[in-house]
Amino acid sequence: MHQLGEAKETQAIEAAVRDLFRAENGPGGGDDEEFVTQPDNTAQSVRDVAERILANDYLPITRGRGQMARDRNYTIQKIVNGSSSFRRHVTRATIQVELFLDDQVAIARSLLPTTDFSASPPVEASYRNTHVFLKRDSNWKCITTNRKLNKSGRSNYGKEHCDLL
Repeated sequence: MHQLGEAKETQAIEAAVRDLFRAENGPGGGDDEEFVTQPDNTAQSVRDVAERILANDYLPITRGRGQMARDRNYTIQKIVNGSSSFRRHVTRATIQVELFLDDQVAIARSLLPTTDFSASPPVEASYRNTHVFLKRDSNWKCITTNRKLNKSGRSNYGKEHCDLL
């Protein structure tokens, strides 16, 4: 694939990862870029985003503290019921995409800063994420995800950005 086509593919995957992070912020969020479909940020719109991105044969996610989701439906339900007190800072996420196997497989690695507002004072952290996408019928579908709490537990955005890959 030539560079222009490859750039288009990587941008599409990066957009899908950001949309998934926005969906994980749950319904009912504010009127900003951290949430799905402003101002109509409903549980159904969040579900629609998750269902559009996650493949039907999606393998369960390994979450930040090592817990496993049971299946795709469980993962989607966790996304829809996302806590409004745990904010993923989507616009500050660093995402890098690599294409493989004639541009039919993609791996998106990201560093996602977060804030847990349920704690007093709020706790900042960052998570390393790996999303694996397959191209199916000209659409990118996420087949599995892995999430790990950044070792430092803090959002050292500048330093961690350099260490992402």
